[in-house]
Amino acid sequence: MEEQNKPRFRSNANYSLYRGRELPYTWEEMQRKIQTNDMDDIQIGDYKVLVLTDGEELYMEVAGINTYTGYGDFPIGTHIDFISRDCLKKTYAYNLKPTNSGGYICSHLNMVLQTEILPKIPDNLRKLLASKRALIECKLGKKAEGWSWNDLGKLWLPTEIEIWGCGIFCEKPWGCGLPVQYPIFRASTLHIVKRLGVGGDRYNWWTGSAAENSINNFCHAGRFGLPNQNPALKKFGIPVCFRIM
Repeated sequence: MEEQNKPRFRSNANYSLYRGRELPYTWEEMQRKIQTNDMDDIQIGDYKVLVLTDGEELYMEVAGINTYTGYGDFPIGTHIDFISRDCLKKTYAYNLKPTNSGGYICSHLNMVLQTEILPKIPDNLRKLLASKRALIECKLGKKAEGWSWNDLGKLWLPTEIEIWGCGIFCEKPWGCGLPVQYPIFRASTLHIVKRLGVGGDRYNWWTGSAAENSINNFCHAGRFGLPNQNPALKKFGIPVCFRIM
């Protein structure tokens, strides 16, 4: 593994540059701490090692603590959102046809996350995952036709706003209705630049945002640390992201 990609223990509280410590709790203990709001010893950037059933290993980093508490049509309670430090080794197209109609929630990639990737998460963790809820654009053409509340599923991708803190190429005004930048992405590209597999090369990775003024493109985070958009047929990396409540 490359030296720069190894998780490190915290040297200061600046989590924009913090590699994290490995959390000493089981996933079940993590859920109990979340549900009792006993999270003072958990820092943004701390991580747990997750080994998928196919043997692939990921560092699941704490991306946000109670980031969306009180949000939504059904208020969200205490929670932690985890996002893997790097992408899975395999790359994926967003759709099997050149279209972004329906946005993220209706995409082939979302189906892959729920039906191909989710079953690879060990049973003891999978049963703890909560579906993420958001205000989703109803996208049929170049612009969103409206918005409605929907569940994204137990695995999801962060949106442009959650990564960069503002909408760049995504639908306006709400950009998938998730308006908060995750603390782990704030003030640094350290956690935005992801690799294809742990220790792999820097790689473009898909976000949960369809591109505005386009009938084909979705937004992605570029391997050089810049936001961009590309056609749905392109194959890019995807991180594993989930919520525990």
